[in-house]
Amino acid sequence: MRTETSRSATVNVVGAGRLGTALARALSRAGYDVRAVVSRDPRHARRAARLVGTKPKALPSSRLGQLPEADLIIIAVPDDALPPVAEALAAAFSSEEKVAGKTTRTRRTRVALHAS
Repeated sequence: MRTETSRSATVNVVGAGRLGTALARALSRAGYDVRAVVSRDPRHARRAARLVGTKPKALPSSRLGQLPEADLIIIAVPDDALPPVAEALAAAFSSEEKVAGKTTRTRRTRVALHAS
């Protein structure tokens, strides 16, 4: 049972095909806060976001760096698309900062699951 102070787990879904869209819809109906749906084709991302019904962001894959903060990222792309998607996510969640002439690379910790 949830209390007044509990919050829904937050999720971003990368991949707006049949599986990604179905997962986003099911998670939303189960009480998860689906924050964004991503697809290579922006039209597919918008369609999936509409089907989720809770108005998540619809992002093209070229804008992975704009994913909202979430507890979980579900990667629902074909297996052959996984390596470039994983690399793009890793790049989106790391940054370089120069302090006193030294370059420091930082990474924001994320949990990502691949559904195949």
